[in-house]
Amino acid sequence: MTLKSKKDESYAPPPPNGSSREKHNEIIVCPIPQVLMESPDI
Repeated sequence: MTLKSKKDESYAPPPPNGSSREKHNEIIVCPIPQVLMESPDI
């Protein structure tokens, strides 16, 4: 259940603050390379 709540936060639109936007970008960019490295078979 805690994982779902965390995902909801990242999915929510980023506030008008620039610093928060950068943090959201890091969270979205982090899982992308991890998935590519985890699935080298494809």
